[in-house]
Amino acid sequence: MQASTEDVGLVLAVGSVMAVIGGILTAVVDKKYSHTTIIVSLSVINAAVCFGMASTNDTTSFLGFSAFYIMLWNMMYARYYTALATTDKSGYFSSYGPEIGTVGLAAGPIVAQAATATGDFQGQVSVGAVCIVVATVMVFIGLGKSKIIESGVATRDRSGHQKA
Repeated sequence: MQASTEDVGLVLAVGSVMAVIGGILTAVVDKKYSHTTIIVSLSVINAAVCFGMASTNDTTSFLGFSAFYIMLWNMMYARYYTALATTDKSGYFSSYGPEIGTVGLAAGPIVAQAATATGDFQGQVSVGAVCIVVATVMVFIGLGKSKIIESGVATRDRSGHQKA
């Protein structure tokens, strides 16, 4: 499977447009479903896309899956921040988002390139799949901790103590 630089550029351009459209769609869907439902659904769909990327030998199919992967990752990224921002009233957990995102943007391509030792894209797909799982788990941990903090603040408010 060999993709030209023009093919890769086209995938990035189409994937970016799809990411914008996907972001708008998730904002609309966000009003109907919970953050958990949206994040889990996007994770499952993205897992299927990653499987398609890993199992195809056709360059055109791989590039199509790649465009969907870009769209879905951006949709998930936005939902992660939205879920944390709406549940974490303290701002503590969501304040780490830009730093974590920057580390991912810097380290991701390096790790993915190192994982592509065999000349195919399975290493990159594996890195992407692992990142999705780790990010989803981290968001659910953050959501759980945020709810614990919120319940502690609400308990202190009802007991008459001043909120910190």
